[in-house]
Amino acid sequence: MAGGVKAGAGPLSGHPASWGGGFQHLERGNYRGTRNLLIRGVAQLEPFEPRCMGVEVAVLRSAATRSLEEGERLGPDRLRDFDKRLIPRVELASE
Repeated sequence: MAGGVKAGAGPLSGHPASWGGGFQHLERGNYRGTRNLLIRGVAQLEPFEPRCMGVEVAVLRSAATRSLEEGERLGPDRLRDFDKRLIPRVELASE
């Protein structure tokens, strides 16, 4: 249990797997996996905007979208040139 929220509980519990998995594929140079999982993850986050369970979902979704666009711009042959600083971090909403 972290921050009063039971691990695996709540509406966002399964969604980080898609966008997070997309970045794992990025690290491995797998363009198709990166693109597919980021597309899915961005779409899955939309219903939870602007924030959910203390997470700034709109900020996260926007950053994931920018990463997806950059990956598509680079394409499979240049994915290794992706600027890792674009990988989003989860931001908690200020109370």
